[in-house]
Amino acid sequence: MIITVEMIMGWKPCQEYTDERVREIIGNGKTLSEIFELDIPVEDRIWILEHKEILSEKNLQEWIYS
Repeated sequence: MIITVEMIMGWKPCQEYTDERVREIIGNGKTLSEIFELDIPVEDRIWILEHKEILSEKNLQEWIYS
């Protein structure tokens, strides 16, 4: 799956992540593996995981509690 700027902006990130900044970071899109290699706070990378388009609630719960 490719995570796009449009996806991230649709999830309404915090004010720090403007459309321009997200475009600089994501470019034409990134895979989840590429997202986890970005130089952004770990909390922001986990925030992406919390969306049902990325991980189902069941998979997210399994990941959190494993």
